[in-house]
Amino acid sequence: MRHFRIISIAVSLGAAMAAGSQLTVVNGYGSGSYQTGDTVEVFANPNPPNTVFDTWTSTAAGITAIPSLKEYHFRLIMPAQNVTLTPSYQGYAPWTFTHTTIIGKELYYYLPTRMKGIILALHGHGGTALGWVDSLKGVENLNFCRYAVAHGYGLFITESNDRANRAWDNSVSATNPDIVSIYQMLDTLTSHDVITGNERKFGIGFSQGSGFCSAISYVKSFSASALGGVAGVDRLFNTTTVPTFWYACLNDTAAEPGRVPAVIAAYTTLSGRGIDAACFVLHPTPLFPARFERIPGISAAQGVGIFNDLKDAGYLNSQNFLNVDPNNNSAWVNAVTSVPALYDGAISDQVTVAFAEHKFYSDVNNATIAFFDKYADNMAVHEDRRANHPGALSRGVPSTMHGVFNLRGARVPVQATGRGARSVGVYAAPADVYKTEVSL
Repeated sequence: MRHFRIISIAVSLGAAMAAGSQLTVVNGYGSGSYQTGDTVEVFANPNPPNTVFDTWTSTAAGITAIPSLKEYHFRLIMPAQNVTLTPSYQGYAPWTFTHTTIIGKELYYYLPTRMKGIILALHGHGGTALGWVDSLKGVENLNFCRYAVAHGYGLFITESNDRANRAWDNSVSATNPDIVSIYQMLDTLTSHDVITGNERKFGIGFSQGSGFCSAISYVKSFSASALGGVAGVDRLFNTTTVPTFWYACLNDTAAEPGRVPAVIAAYTTLSGRGIDAACFVLHPTPLFPARFERIPGISAAQGVGIFNDLKDAGYLNSQNFLNVDPNNNSAWVNAVTSVPALYDGAISDQVTVAFAEHKFYSDVNNATIAFFDKYADNMAVHEDRRANHPGALSRGVPSTMHGVFNLRGARVPVQATGRGARSVGVYAAPADVYKTEVSL
């Protein structure tokens, strides 16, 4: 069966010139008075600790939400009536990444007994595995990881062999050294009874990692893949049968102006062959104080301070959109004086996503996982043989990390907000545990 669609919409944000219908966003951003047909950016406040976003409830039936009410951020087409939107969040049992070294390569994984499949998360050019597990290096990436685990997936996160350029080999070949080494690592996990080796495989990458993701997905016949920022290895989409979800950035033009057209062309080629495909293009969004509270360690007051720093320095327009390309102009960083420089990288990530430039984003977590779900195991039970394993894996523990690796508690009430003080702890686990745990 053929399934394909491009999810995108033009920007038309702005408060109505005359009195219109009232939008009330509970525990989120977007409240105001709008005319029928206005496009409004709606955001939920940052997740309460140890939860993932679940869904929005609306007092108005049949509203148009792009991509859907299942994303923490969506675009509302304002109806001809008042609307109240309320976010809800989902809590899950505690979980931790295991950090180890196999064939000299860093590996972070979470592979539960019951899972729909294993997602290989692949860094971009110049990146490391920590870009997916350290929230000061990639809060958006880690947000996706938490969402994926909460919805039944395991995670496998490693690095390219080339640590000088930190780049993947994107050659489409079974002898590709990065593909070979990843499967050596998976085979090691299988031989140590961490996995069976029969689990379904999924890939997600961004930037140059998307190119490698398309290559390994094709060579190893992954169940599905998600490619961010770039199209992947173009020639593959004339032959591959791997279902593919693309997520692009509208203003991703600083390095390569043709990235978005290339993504749409690849999507069109694959979907035109009757292979399941989807494509989402992120548009610019306004900045607001709570956006920065997504960064662990940033309080509500500090979020206001960061926003005011940018506003007072003239980097936000009248509707609070960034008015400079953060990938072309880094002067805005010097305007942020409300928080220590430690947070510059994480703030840059939020600013870059808001500008819709070249950066991984978690605005389509549900769309990505729903796409994968069509090709996943139905929470297949893989026998847990790890309890009797003597422990031959290397168990290196990073000296410092920041992240949210635990998900605690049951379902959170609909209007829960709880964004309290955060603490980060790192410990070396006993030799028979192999876990590095970081909690908020």
